[in-house]
Amino acid sequence: MKFTTTLIAGFALAISAFSANAIQITTGGGDHQGADNVLFNEPGLDGSGFTVEGSVNGAVIDFTSTTSLVTPANGAARIEAGTGTFTNLLIDPEGPATFTILQFNVNSTATNRNPSTIFFSIDGVPVAQSYSLGNGQNRFTFEAEGLETMSTVSFTTTGPPVQDVRQVRIGLTTAVPDGGFTLGLLGCALMGIGVIRKKLA
Repeated sequence: MKFTTTLIAGFALAISAFSANAIQITTGGGDHQGADNVLFNEPGLDGSGFTVEGSVNGAVIDFTSTTSLVTPANGAARIEAGTGTFTNLLIDPEGPATFTILQFNVNSTATNRNPSTIFFSIDGVPVAQSYSLGNGQNRFTFEAEGLETMSTVSFTTTGPPVQDVRQVRIGLTTAVPDGGFTLGLLGCALMGIGVIRKKLA
């Protein structure tokens, strides 16, 4: 199943360094060839706490929740609550790294009679489309279109909570100075607000 989500805003997103960000969100499917597995329990990585760490090609990826997390050393590579379950997660590469592809499986405790809903944000901007979670694994792929990149992806759930997140894959890039492009977007946003105010006056 495939959905295309377009995040469009004016002033707020201009401050966040872009005015429009097109990200394709796909459910199900196999491994994306443009992404690499995130490894856990590597030397020097934090494996427990409100933020746990994974690595890919030498880059560190932070996973943060309001619930204390762990990355168990046994079994499938995954992120789970230190005790019980959790309902939110922020995925955030450290430093200037950004990414164009992100994949992960949400292992939900939802049932047909007691469903769960997941809500995503990309770079802090809520995605309008929400998604139902079935019992067990629910795979999501985020892919930036054109020259767009992502800095963070986060989710929250309502209903039955999440057992774990596993099979995390990411396609990293690096941040490039925008040469004043962000300020240009901010100026355009301010001009647009001015035009709207003028029409409403």
